[in-house]
Amino acid sequence: MEPINRRQVLIVLTVAHLNHVAGDDRDENLLALCQWCHLNYDKLHHKETRSARKDAARPLLDVANVPANVGAFGAKFDALAHTRSR
Repeated sequence: MEPINRRQVLIVLTVAHLNHVAGDDRDENLLALCQWCHLNYDKLHHKETRSARKDAARPLLDVANVPANVGAFGAKFDALAHTRSR
């Protein structure tokens, strides 16, 4: 008889919010999943929220509120140009 090769694997059990609202702890909104399944279940939600956070951290330049003397490269460039021209 050949020996059986076995290995131990630790499986982490997590609780997923089915509607992705962390404060909604109703039983019908919770599902016990292994860590891998939970990450796959939340994959699209994580992608959407990550994009929203990155966009919020990098707001687009509001051209209507830029002073006329700033120029295309910003105030530092204009200040540097004025000091070198003297």
